[in-house]
Amino acid sequence: FTNSALEFPALGSAEFNGTSDYVQVLSDGKGSVFETQEFTIGAWVYLDAIGTESVIWSYDFTSHASPYYSQHLRVTSSGTIILSWNNAGSSFDQISSPSTIIAKKWYYVSASFVNSSQKLYLDGSLIDSKSANATIVYYNQEVWISRSNFGGYVNGNLSNVAFWNRALHSDEINAIMWKSYGDLNAVDKNGLQAWYALDNITGTTVPDSTGTNNGTAN
Repeated sequence: FTNSALEFPALGSAEFNGTSDYVQVLSDGKGSVFETQEFTIGAWVYLDAIGTESVIWSYDFTSHASPYYSQHLRVTSSGTIILSWNNAGSSFDQISSPSTIIAKKWYYVSASFVNSSQKLYLDGSLIDSKSANATIVYYNQEVWISRSNFGGYVNGNLSNVAFWNRALHSDEINAIMWKSYGDLNAVDKNGLQAWYALDNITGTTVPDSTGTNNGTAN
């Protein structure tokens, strides 16, 4: 860790500076936490300022050029939450929340995808859903927390960033959002691919509580 690395305040989260702090989850072109047609992403989010905040970004870093494959969950400059993907320019789809979030307030943001059905949740409540126009294609994916390929970084704090390879329903999300990893039961852990508490970072290692996909702080 240097001055540009992450900090973890007493709230039990990691603080990101909005310009360069991020966690590289997978760097070997094997974005296994994303590579499925059924998934749920969840994270506690606190933004010091609303910008183009990329909470989660999965991207094809083989070509590093358009057309590319990418999937992301982010907050726009207007405070809208978006789940979006681009399949090498051949298909693009997204779901955008009708509600907006504000700065300096904690939110639990989550999204799911199954059978071409996209859903967005805010604080455990479903805020929008739609049928996808296209399936998601994966190709040599890498996964980042708090960074995108167009320069968006989180300006604020993240905690309990988690990935499942199944679509959680609303009751499950409402239960899980209030738990630490140690509080999860067998049902909660069903399909859980990675859980980043972001409160126990040592050096540049960002532990995955499942023991599978430790990240690297940058």
